[in-house]
Amino acid sequence: MTTTDTIRVEGIAFQARVGFEQSERMQPQRIEVDVALDLPLGAGAASDELRETLDYRGVCQAVVTAGTAHPYHLIEAMAGAIADALAALAPRAGLAVTVWKVRPLLVGEPQRVSVTLRRGPAATAV
Repeated sequence: MTTTDTIRVEGIAFQARVGFEQSERMQPQRIEVDVALDLPLGAGAASDELRETLDYRGVCQAVVTAGTAHPYHLIEAMAGAIADALAALAPRAGLAVTVWKVRPLLVGEPQRVSVTLRRGPAATAV
């Protein structure tokens, strides 16, 4: 029997320069990221040892580092960079990354907009 386990880290928040218009990229904006990584967690569950699982601190650091590496025109590009960073951290994991732009400067004043990218086997929805 195949078991799919999932690590979720939700609401990773940071300030980044992102937006299609140059005026949007002038000031950092609040970004929130949710990630889900599908990978076997049985060894960590059995041993209670950090070395047997994926360290959440590394996940958070990879997200913030990739998300703030440079200004982005699109949150799709930011999500792709974050997904690539997480794939390097956990190469055999299926993953899903949702990037939320909080209070974007758009007509209708939406609270948030988001994109979700999925990569690898059994990529879980976030």
